[in-house]
Amino acid sequence: MNTRYKKVTIGEVGKSSTYYEVVEHKQLLFRIIVKAGNGDALGFNHDCCLSCWNGSEWRPVVDNRSIGVKIDKDVVLYGRGTDAQKQTVLEKPAKEFKDYIEKIYY
Repeated sequence: MNTRYKKVTIGEVGKSSTYYEVVEHKQLLFRIIVKAGNGDALGFNHDCCLSCWNGSEWRPVVDNRSIGVKIDKDVVLYGRGTDAQKQTVLEKPAKEFKDYIEKIYY
């Protein structure tokens, strides 16, 4: 699995933080988004999901809840940790999405 693009933005206290990565696996492109912000999504969680490029658009594959991954948004959103701790919280779901890709798209 190769990272094609990666950007992590740690927001100030009360502001959202975002992890964004595009990876290539077996000639397929996948987008990982992990956003820690106010509120919870109803239905599919587009703020924490894995998508696959189909040639013209990103198509959702799974969200964090469908594979049982929780995000400790309080650490990120309310400044209860250092920037390194916040980034670790954002990277946990990303790692789980990568594991999912390797298991499903072998």
